[in-house]
Amino acid sequence: MPEMDGLQFLEKARKDYNDTIGVVVITAWEDKKTWENAASKSILGYLLKPFDREDLLQIIDQFFEDKEVKSQTDTGK
Repeated sequence: MPEMDGLQFLEKARKDYNDTIGVVVITAWEDKKTWENAASKSILGYLLKPFDREDLLQIIDQFFEDKEVKSQTDTGK
């Protein structure tokens, strides 16, 4: 992205949308510092390219399951 890197975008998305969106970081760079920085911003997952489609689907499924459990807990069901 010409205007900002992925982690800067993640910071902006968190500021603008808080935790209402789920973010999965997909990168070609295997860098522990980048992973730690992204993880500190409440990401759902961190995948290295090339990644297994099933790994991505598992992360997405877990996001929706967690959201459903939270919704049920918030409504007292």
